[in-house]
Amino acid sequence: MIDVRCGDKVLVYQKPGKGNAPCVQLCIAPQAVSALLANGASLGKCPEGSAVRDAVQDYILESTENTVLKGFPNPFTSQLTLMFTLLKRYQNVTLEIYSLAGYRVKTVYSGEAKANQTYTFPVEAGNFQGQFFNARLVTPDKVYNFRLVKE
Repeated sequence: MIDVRCGDKVLVYQKPGKGNAPCVQLCIAPQAVSALLANGASLGKCPEGSAVRDAVQDYILESTENTVLKGFPNPFTSQLTLMFTLLKRYQNVTLEIYSLAGYRVKTVYSGEAKANQTYTFPVEAGNFQGQFFNARLVTPDKVYNFRLVKE
C-alpha cells in the first residue's frame, strides 16, 4: 500500500515527457485527483532515480507569507524556534510540522491567537527523520507554510 497523503491533500506525480524532462510532484485537493489521473498522472512520489521537479504548491511561499510564520535557525540540527504573528484574532489556530512526504511530525501549538501578538515556540527536533520539513500554520482563513531544512 502506498501512502499518498500530503497533509490534507493528495500526492501525485506526472511522468516526464520526451527528452530529459523531470518528473513533477504535486500536492492537490482530493477533488482534483480523478482529473489528473485521467490525464496521465499517478498516485504517490516520482519513481526512485528520477529527476524530480518539486511543484508542490502548498509549499511555495509568497513573500508576504514570510512575515507571518518564521523558523530559525534554518537549517537546524536538533533544536529550532518557530514563531508567528497574525493580523487578526482567531479562536483556534494550529501550528504543526510535516515531513516533505506529508506526515505530521509534531503538533507545536493548537489554541487561540490574538491579533498582532508574536507567539514563539522552541521545538526539540533531534529525532526528526529526514532532511526537509514544512511548518504549517492553519487559521480559519488561510494556511501558511514555512520550509525547514535539517542539517
